[in-house]
Amino acid sequence: MKKALLAGSALVGVGLATSPASAADGIKLAIGGFFKEAYMVTLDDDGEGDLGNERNTDGFFNDAEVHFTGSTVLDNGLEVGARIELEGENDNDQIDEAWIYFSGGFGEVRIGSDDEALANACIVPPGGTGNFSAFSPNQWGANTVTSNTVCTGVDDSGDAQKIIYITPSFAGFQLTVSYTPNGGDQNHTDVAGPHVGMPVNNDGESRHNLSAYGTYSF
Repeated sequence: MKKALLAGSALVGVGLATSPASAADGIKLAIGGFFKEAYMVTLDDDGEGDLGNERNTDGFFNDAEVHFTGSTVLDNGLEVGARIELEGENDNDQIDEAWIYFSGGFGEVRIGSDDEALANACIVPPGGTGNFSAFSPNQWGANTVTSNTVCTGVDDSGDAQKIIYITPSFAGFQLTVSYTPNGGDQNHTDVAGPHVGMPVNNDGESRHNLSAYGTYSF
């Protein structure tokens, strides 16, 4: 009973503290996303030991996501919002990213499952797109043994739970900084959601990851 009373008092205290910054217009919801389809043909050597061995010559490939977003502006001018990305096809990670953000004159702060600074703000050379590219493609039309992406971050799981800060743009300069306590913990099954105690340190898993990426737009 004593614990329940203390918890109730804490909730009341939070409610009183946030009530002056309430939103007059409520939450605005939106649904978006994308669908990308690719047909590719790869012609290479297919002898024993070659990269094309036991591989088909052509194929269809797709990538799709449904995005749920919501935001509101509090009476004090602070914008508060959330974003959840649902994979559009069968995937081991059905929820791609899920995070909340706080935005204002100070910049933007994100907390949740999202890419870290390098992968989030990465700029590819001219001609690179999210679908086809020689730099960071969604679909890479070659039978290579490794990825050639230039925007892979430092975390074991790209969408591990983290906090991200994005500065305002100062004369075209902008800095993105992120901190990830556990590089492989992305969701509740990784013990990154509601739990008792801290996540388990797995052998070989990165921890306390810091990432920073600066951009300049002219």
